[in-house]
Amino acid sequence: TWNTNFVDNKKIFFVPYSQKISTTSSKDINFKNKKLCTAIFGHKMQSHGIELYTERMNAIKWFEKNHLADFDLYGEGWDRYYFKDKLFHLNRIGPITKLFKPKFLSYKGKAPFKNKVYQNYKFSLCYENAHYQDYISEKIFDCFLGGCVPIYLGADNVEKFIPADTFIDKRRFPSYEGLYDFIKNMPEEGYNRYICAINKFLNSEKIRPYSAEYFANTITKEIVCE
Repeated sequence: TWNTNFVDNKKIFFVPYSQKISTTSSKDINFKNKKLCTAIFGHKMQSHGIELYTERMNAIKWFEKNHLADFDLYGEGWDRYYFKDKLFHLNRIGPITKLFKPKFLSYKGKAPFKNKVYQNYKFSLCYENAHYQDYISEKIFDCFLGGCVPIYLGADNVEKFIPADTFIDKRRFPSYEGLYDFIKNMPEEGYNRYICAINKFLNSEKIRPYSAEYFANTITKEIVCE
């Protein structure tokens, strides 16, 4: 489990969300040739006390209203309406979702290869589906491997697992105006410090628990021991 509250190292072990990890990020693109900010999200909405879908939507709408030229949106479903809660099942009916087709001016289509998108941007909004302590999904690692600095919102104890100098903590910025000013005015030297910290993390032992190899080795070790 990724939830350390349940770990006893006897029957329940810590295995976070695992993925294929590379020791290097995507090819380096000149700082000046990178666009400012992007986001790769699936279009989803649910009502729950700890969901972050609403905050994703707030961010998208703010950038589209205030700085459309500095923001691009990618992902599944932004070209159709998304029903939530009790009407969720209607999302399976394509013609109905297209009847209420929304207009997201920043939408650039799907992103079959995230790293090829991220490498063209300095920053990316990186919001988990919900606030869960200990839960860190593939999203922040996708940014790292794409050579893009994540603006992270999700696990409240993220710094327990991910070095603080590798990402921008959205919680530090109560307003999107403040966040935008921070990233827009960041000098190349300051940006490169984030990239160097990311590459250092990718090549460290700290990232090992998030690798597919760690997952496989942990599971097989316990099976053999049993």
